[in-house]
Amino acid sequence: AMRVKAFNGVGDSPPSNTSQVVIPGDGVPAPPSNFDAQFLSPILIRMTWVDNAANEASYVLEAAFNGASEFDEVTAVPIPANATSQDIELVGFSPGETISLRVRARNANGTSAPSNFKTLTVPEPPGPPPTA
Repeated sequence: AMRVKAFNGVGDSPPSNTSQVVIPGDGVPAPPSNFDAQFLSPILIRMTWVDNAANEASYVLEAAFNGASEFDEVTAVPIPANATSQDIELVGFSPGETISLRVRARNANGTSAPSNFKTLTVPEPPGPPPTA
């Protein structure tokens, strides 16, 4: 709460009415938890997490590749509010490469701390179909 006074050379005014102040950042969403990711096929990953936020506008996917410690936002994958899973398709990766994934909740006040991350190794594609 705060109040305001005006002042000049003669003196101070009486204080204004009390007003509540909202400090930006107080409404940043809670971070997601229990993040997990697994391959459904050699190119399709399903991610799941617990939605701990009541005020998120969306989720943000972040990825780090081949052991890098810096995570970058993957803007090509929009994730709506209240989501608890998302499937993504990998393009341009080779077997044996690694991808680390995590999510964050976001709203107009900011972006949450990240979830835990999961590192996956791109699998070998399936062999040729059996011949008859």
